[in-house]
Order: sequence, then structure tokens, then C-alpha cells
Amino acid sequence: MDINGDDITEITTTSGIHSLSSSWSTDGKKLVYYKDAGDGKDRIYVADVASKKEQSITDDTLHNFYPTWIIDGKILYTCREKKEDGILNTILYVIDPNGNNKRSLHLIAWNGRFSPDGKQIAYIKNAADHKGSELFIADVGGKKVRQLTGK
Repeated sequence: MDINGDDITEITTTSGIHSLSSSWSTDGKKLVYYKDAGDGKDRIYVADVASKKEQSITDDTLHNFYPTWIIDGKILYTCREKKEDGILNTILYVIDPNGNNKRSLHLIAWNGRFSPDGKQIAYIKNAADHKGSELFIADVGGKKVRQLTGK
């Protein structure tokens, strides 16, 4: 839509499914978002704004959510994984906008966002006692971690 709220254009097709957590690409030509079908197997989509064509870039059986574009044109998102002991973890992943080159950042966290220079990442992590969530910042290598909220 225009900044004043006029000229609203629908980009996604959702037929009974919610499209959530959208983020513009750095060039303003695409959107990334996830679709929640209510089955715990949410997928990340990329849509071309001009053509309104959308493509699922995650096709596994995991819960993939909270995507955002990052400085190098890749996409950061959260994935809920089940470990062998049955415990669910949320891990941050990076993926190309075409769905290739998925890689874990090895951070047990969710809703990550990179700094504008791409050198740090802010993320939410559950407290050790699982009674709350706190905000952290880490360098991309994960060596310098600083808790911003809570204890």
C-alpha cells in the first residue's frame, strides 16, 4: 500500500493459511515471510512483489518461522527441531532466497536479527530455568555473547 494507506495490493495467496512476519529484501523487490497452516510445519516463502509469484524455500517437516533478510541477501530464520531425547530446540538458520545452502548458526535461539553491518546478531533465548525469555547479542562467530535483559 501507499504510505497513506491507499492503493492496497495483496501479494500472497493464503486460502485458509496465515502469512506472517514479512520482511523486505534489501533491494525492495521481494518479501520473505512464513505461512502458518496450524500443523506445526510452517514454511518460509519468498515472493516477488511485482509479479506476485511466491516460492516455498523450506520444504522439510520442521516448524520454520520468523524470517528476515540479512545484509548479504540471504535469509535468517528460526527452525524448531526435535533432538533425539525428544526436547524441542529453536535454532537459527541462514538460507539462500532460492532455498539452497541452508546452514545452522548453532545458536539455540529464535527471532534473530542481524545488525546493519552484519557483524552482530540479536536474538531471544529461553532462560536456563525455562521460565522466561531474554534478549542477547552475539558476534557472528558466537564468541562474544552479551545478555541485554533479565538477570
